[in-house]
Amino acid sequence: MSSLLKLEEFRISWEELRKLPDDQLAAFGLVCFAISEINVLKRLYLFSGHDYDPVGIDEIGFAALSQRLVLLRLWSAKLFELTKFFKFEGQHNRTKDQTLLSLSEIAQKTFEDVAKGPGFEFATRQRNEAASHYHMKSARKNAHHLRKDALCNMYLHQAEGNSFFPLGEELMFGASVLRLKDEFTCPDSDIVDEWFRWNLEANNWASKMHVQLFSETILKVIPDRKPYEREYWLKPEMIQYIGECIVPVFLRKDPIA
Repeated sequence: MSSLLKLEEFRISWEELRKLPDDQLAAFGLVCFAISEINVLKRLYLFSGHDYDPVGIDEIGFAALSQRLVLLRLWSAKLFELTKFFKFEGQHNRTKDQTLLSLSEIAQKTFEDVAKGPGFEFATRQRNEAASHYHMKSARKNAHHLRKDALCNMYLHQAEGNSFFPLGEELMFGASVLRLKDEFTCPDSDIVDEWFRWNLEANNWASKMHVQLFSETILKVIPDRKPYEREYWLKPEMIQYIGECIVPVFLRKDPIA
C-alpha cells in the first residue's frame, strides 16, 4: 500500500540563477541549504518522542532522552548559525550587496522578538557550552552542580553506535540546568518544553527570512513563475504522522531470523 505526498515544485534553472549577482546567488543557495538542514533536524526530533520518566529515568529511558536532546541541540545550533549568517559581517560573510544588507536589517530586527525568554536563554547556553563547542571550562562549572544520584555508568555494546555514556548528558545538560535554574522563570522539568517552543519560534523566523530572500532575489529574475503541484506515491514508511512512527534508539547488528 502506498501513501500520497503532495509537494509544490517551483522550477528554477541554472541559466536563471546565473542572472543573480554573485553574492545573492551564494546567499540564496546557502540559506536553502540551511533551511533544509534545519527542517531535517526538526522532523527527526519530532519523530524521536519516546516515552520516558523525567524523574525516575532508567538507563534505557536515559538513552532515549539523550538521543532527543542531541537533536534538539543540533537544531538550535543550526538556527543560531543562520541568525549569525544574516548579519552579513565577518571574514566569511561580508557583503556590499545592498539587497542583502537591507535583508540583514530586517532579519536582526525581527529576530529581536524571538531572542527572549527562558527557552532562548537555555538554547543559547547549550549552543555555547555543549552543541557547537566542547569547553572544559563549562564542564568544570557544571561538575559542582551534578546530581548526587546522577547516572554515571557506562553502557557498552559490540555495535559502537549503541554504546552510551550518561555522565556526559548529566554533566553538560542536567547540571547545566541546575547551575542556571535561578535565571529561569520555569521549573527545571519544563526547560526542555521551553527550549523546544523557542526552536519552533526561531524555525518560523528562519522560514520567513528564507521566503523574503527568495522574494528579493529569485522573484526579481522570474516574477511571473508559479509553482506546480506534484504528487508522489511513497512506501508507507517514508511518510508518517507524528506518533505513528518513532526513530529507534538502538540498532540491531544482524537481523533476527
